[in-house]
Amino acid sequence: MPGSQALLLGLVALASLRSLGSWELSECRKDGREDEACILSRLDTEDDVRSAFDATSVRYKVIPNYLHSRIPEKDRDVTLVTQGSLDRLSRLRDQALSWKGSLSAAIYFRHHERQGENLEKNLEALRELHREIEMLGSCRLRISLLFALDPETADKEYDTLYPINALRNVAVRMSYTDLIMVIDIDFVPSKGFWEYLTEEETYQSLVRRAQQDLHVWGLVSLELHETFLSLPLTIGGVAECLKNASVVVAETYINPGAHGPVQIETWLEAKEAKDSSKVLSADLHSRSMVLSQT
Repeated sequence: MPGSQALLLGLVALASLRSLGSWELSECRKDGREDEACILSRLDTEDDVRSAFDATSVRYKVIPNYLHSRIPEKDRDVTLVTQGSLDRLSRLRDQALSWKGSLSAAIYFRHHERQGENLEKNLEALRELHREIEMLGSCRLRISLLFALDPETADKEYDTLYPINALRNVAVRMSYTDLIMVIDIDFVPSKGFWEYLTEEETYQSLVRRAQQDLHVWGLVSLELHETFLSLPLTIGGVAECLKNASVVVAETYINPGAHGPVQIETWLEAKEAKDSSKVLSADLHSRSMVLSQT
């Protein structure tokens, strides 16, 4: 990865509802084992989680660049960085179909998914997806693999949890453009977003501000449940939905510490709010919109 890679466009990831405080691990033991949900509900950071489980750093087996693209590189590009499990391959396909730049994905194999015939079946599913995207000649899809530990031999239950940070780190390391955007696999960029970011003047401004001013851009995540109404495709439409609460800031009701401070009011007051080209992406899983925060 070039040393000039300095920009992270992405989602604010995790912050817990409660601080660690004073508590005894014995409160979270059931049948002689630590209860994962009980412990996680009391913790703020990954370091706290690791300490609570008395766990050390896990060294996963990783296959970087298991599948890489032969599509020519572009002069100006932004890499979409994502991670997910095998049951999310349809979402990865949707991302690749909607993105005209590079896409670096780290895919998690659970222990049973790499055993016997399962391994070849799952690898072929990845290869088939990659062939489809390559034939279209647009998105430069790069897929890396990360294999779970065997739960029977893992020292701690913590070591068997979904390693979201390890997966993201693999996908980031396999990104070779100056600009990257970290995004969950359930989100799909809207039409024209890559073109907007890579327009010459905009792109040069982003690179300059990232490298010289050390700017990092965050994304506001808005959630719309599919049982309510059709997905709004413009910022103006999203603003109208926010007024009647059919659209809400994603997961604020679950984790206000992580998703509350997005300054959605400031975003709505911006002059750009009526510009439909500013709608950045949609989450197919929870029908969320992801919009730029200025």
